[in-house]
Amino acid sequence: MDETTNTSGFITKDSGKRETFESGMKRDTQDGKLRYDLAFDGPLFWALFPDVPLVQAAKRWYENGGIENAAEVVRQLGILEGGLFKLVDRYSALMMRGAIKYDETNWMKAEGSAELKRFRISFCRHLKQYLNQEIDEDHGAALFFNLNGAEYVQAKLNRRLHLWCSGHDKTAAEQIARDYAAANRGLPL
Repeated sequence: MDETTNTSGFITKDSGKRETFESGMKRDTQDGKLRYDLAFDGPLFWALFPDVPLVQAAKRWYENGGIENAAEVVRQLGILEGGLFKLVDRYSALMMRGAIKYDETNWMKAEGSAELKRFRISFCRHLKQYLNQEIDEDHGAALFFNLNGAEYVQAKLNRRLHLWCSGHDKTAAEQIARDYAAANRGLPL
């Protein structure tokens, strides 16, 4: 396994294998990684942590999406990590490692349900690893990244839907609705 490092001391693990999405975005494969998103469905996991603000903020985002809910998760991380600016520095370092591993705007190629789903799956895995205080990677910065990526893709999907509503063909809207439902476990638009 190759590892990309930086001066913060954190690494970004790299299996050397890539998954390439239709949009051209590339990510390390999910091979051998647990799917915590499957465990997070339903009320029980979230109910185990009623007094943990980060978990409750993550629950609101996971169940409802939205940039405000995503920002609240990052704010809660900032509190736990000694400040938002420190977290932004670590997120920037993660992005630099990603630029070396892929390219600077790789994540911005994401545009469909497969990419949105992948950001959500990775968010859940890094949340569990962060809560478990694992330090093999910067899981706090990875949470930031996956929230940002998911909200970026959701905004693209919303723009596509808006364009359709402005007079484009019905097939496009049906595809957008399927993309959204596939990535958000059936949540309504």
